[in-house]
Amino acid sequence: RIMTDQTITPLHAYLGKNRETWSPEVLKTHTDFTRHIHGIFVVKKIRKTSVAVLNLFDKTIYEVTDPQSEIIFRKDGIFEGRIVPYGAEIRFTGAFCFHPHETLKFIKKEIDKINSELQKSENDLKKMQLEESKLDSDISKHLKKIQDLIVKIDKCRTADKKAALDFNKSGLEQKKAEFEAKRNALKEKMYSLINIK
Repeated sequence: RIMTDQTITPLHAYLGKNRETWSPEVLKTHTDFTRHIHGIFVVKKIRKTSVAVLNLFDKTIYEVTDPQSEIIFRKDGIFEGRIVPYGAEIRFTGAFCFHPHETLKFIKKEIDKINSELQKSENDLKKMQLEESKLDSDISKHLKKIQDLIVKIDKCRTADKKAALDFNKSGLEQKKAEFEAKRNALKEKMYSLINIK
């Protein structure tokens, strides 16, 4: 989960804090955990030390190493679980929630709804990121103009011209503040959208 008022998970924060002190092997092991896949899977093929599973969310088949695969899984079994890279293999975390086969049709319908909502959220987020980028650009342009005006005001010799430059500077500062307020509101919307996902 994303941390409150952040855009990263506790694991990403932990990695950032320890990145410089860990050996490359330890860093890779911990970084691999950020690439976990939480999904609902259907068992496609069971082997002695592995199982092939289909992730119903992204329609990808994963070959997962599990020495107890013949004991834990059955062909066409449906379960919720989490897989993580571990060295050159992919492994389960060990926590499973098995579902009756009769629920497959219902689960697929619900996954289609979720995928549709996620796609819409991703599209909305991309639009917001473009809007944020434009606002950042507008803020930078106005800041540069304000800084240029400050230099002109400092060099100005006449009171009338100085007053006119001050007036222009105030207008730019107000416009910049409006852009910043819009950007802050947009960041809150983006934060909410990320946390819904």
